[in-house]
Amino acid sequence: VVDRVAPGGGESQEELSLRMHAAVGRAAIHVATEEVPALVVTHGGAMRSLLVAALGEVPPPIANGAIWRITWDEKPIDARPL
Repeated sequence: VVDRVAPGGGESQEELSLRMHAAVGRAAIHVATEEVPALVVTHGGAMRSLLVAALGEVPPPIANGAIWRITWDEKPIDARPL
């Protein structure tokens, strides 16, 4: 993983990843049910930061309109493209 410097006033990749992880966790816990999944819409860069945490490697750029299925089990997420 390449160390990147956040622009002035911006958040680091780690901060973004933690924020995304928390947001997906809230959607999984408070919105999704066994019968009805939650839909989370985000920017590709934010999704990539989440995938770095989930997969342990930097994925290639994510195309606009890409769809990913994320499984939440209160552990690090399992994410894969559909």
